[in-house]
Amino acid sequence: MDNYDDIMKDFENNDPGVFDKQKCLIIINKILPIYTILLILPILQGCTSCSDNIEYNFKTHNEALDCYKMHLDKVKRKTKTNTKEFCSIISEWVEINDTVYNYLSKDSVFLKYHNEATSYYLITDSVKKELNRLTETWQYGFGDIYTIKETTNPYLNDKDITTAAQNAEIFFESLDKIPLSKMDKKKILKDYREFLLDTKLN
Repeated sequence: MDNYDDIMKDFENNDPGVFDKQKCLIIINKILPIYTILLILPILQGCTSCSDNIEYNFKTHNEALDCYKMHLDKVKRKTKTNTKEFCSIISEWVEINDTVYNYLSKDSVFLKYHNEATSYYLITDSVKKELNRLTETWQYGFGDIYTIKETTNPYLNDKDITTAAQNAEIFFESLDKIPLSKMDKKKILKDYREFLLDTKLN
């Protein structure tokens, strides 16, 4: 992050009122980490990679849950981290979570064994809380948040999505070449619909 005293000086020079350093510290140290987790964790939890890693080689659902508990204990032992390490921690969690979840699903645990299913969800919630705790162990900026989101993006190497994004970029760049229109709203919307239809057909 930039030098703290310089940040304070910039705020003081630009703010016509009385600047409260304590409020700024709360924003930097509390709100930013919370926003990071809110942005990242739901996305990762909802986008499984269908991992079936043979490295773990579970023989029973209890073995799978024990492995997940061991991972939770490992995260709990972390006292501090940084952007690069935090990305590795999240990536490892996603892999283990996916592997355990897929094994339990194949064993019908979520349908037949409610106690084991509850254990899985409780461990998952505990891991999220520990990740939330770790976000408060180092200072970072929005550039670090972007790095975390980019590095842990489950679709990072998805060729279909990459191709779709490139095509979308070409489409929107073509819109920038169209001059501003002075027509009324109905006429503009009509022409835009025709343009979209023509683009789709071609």
